[in-house]
Amino acid sequence: MSGSSQDVPSSGKFKPSCIRSSMEPDVKIVVGGRVYQEYSQSLSCWSGFFDRALCSGMKESTTKSFEFPDRKPEEWEWLVELMAPMSGKQVTEENVYTALSWFDELCCVKGIEECDKVLEMKVQVDINRNQVSFSGNCFRTNSDEKNLKNAVETLLDALSTSFRYNLKRLKARCIDFMQQAIENVMCLFEIEQITRFVFLLTTYVECKEKLLGSLMKNLPSSMADMPDDELLRQDLLPVFLHTEAARRESESKLKRRRDAVRDAEKEGVAPPEIVVEGAGQRAVNGTYARDGWFEASAMYSMRGRYNGEACVFRLFQCRVINDTCHWYISTVPRHSQPGTTADIDFYTAPVLDNCIDFPPARTWTRSNEGVAPPPRVILPTGWS
Repeated sequence: MSGSSQDVPSSGKFKPSCIRSSMEPDVKIVVGGRVYQEYSQSLSCWSGFFDRALCSGMKESTTKSFEFPDRKPEEWEWLVELMAPMSGKQVTEENVYTALSWFDELCCVKGIEECDKVLEMKVQVDINRNQVSFSGNCFRTNSDEKNLKNAVETLLDALSTSFRYNLKRLKARCIDFMQQAIENVMCLFEIEQITRFVFLLTTYVECKEKLLGSLMKNLPSSMADMPDDELLRQDLLPVFLHTEAARRESESKLKRRRDAVRDAEKEGVAPPEIVVEGAGQRAVNGTYARDGWFEASAMYSMRGRYNGEACVFRLFQCRVINDTCHWYISTVPRHSQPGTTADIDFYTAPVLDNCIDFPPARTWTRSNEGVAPPPRVILPTGWS
């Protein structure tokens, strides 16, 4: 099975490459209605199916006739040339699935092993083509969501093929990839992809033995002690896994952002003060000094008076109940954290791509106690 790369021919004259013999071909093969004459000894050498059929006393051992009505003639021609001694044909990425289906049906161990080698290399090439690594942070930084979807689909297809045909090399490679993907980036799987994976776990015992442990790490705590078989019978298991993975990733992102903010604070990358001006609620206008950090963003404070009482105005960012982030100018009760219903909110602005680290200049709107017009926020020179 070596030589120059050749695809399955779609047309052309059939030129089998066989050892010359003084005997006439003694087996009739009918493929898609086309008749071929072959040598029984040659077929038995590479096909366990033909070897058993021709020697077992079955009717084919007498009639020496085999039919494959749903197969394509050009595939058979290519297959016979591939398996001939000193053939110039070989199994490639382009024809491997055609070869594998024939080798599986005809019980050709050598051919299946060759397909296994090709598919093992193919899945690695396909993953690399999508610029994806399944090992932790490298995965997140070197690929976008489209590449991720393509890579996971490729992996699921290859994993299914490896178990269906018991391809040992491909199976080992896919299990290794899938373990990394589940443990590092399952938050980026689509529900449909998780559903496919759970199906593989319930269908193939070896898949369950090798990969269920990795999957268990992504379970919500309420399901962690559930027996394996009962767990896999849960219709909503893919939804639970998807939700839990997304929750953990959200927490992880927040932690990474907090860590980044702490690093930024050390480097002095947040402006020490900002100015709020032009607000209809004049009490909030003035200079705010940086006063620590809240939810991974710098928080600013200014002492003032509201409704005749001393208070502290705060400008901060927080996540609200619909899971979106907003900037707020508010007063916060003493000894309380910002972002609760106890705050008195004057103005708010959505967190957009251009105002993640610093509050926006002009996208503010009135909140509960705000008065038109909304304010402008001015950063020190050199900050934007």
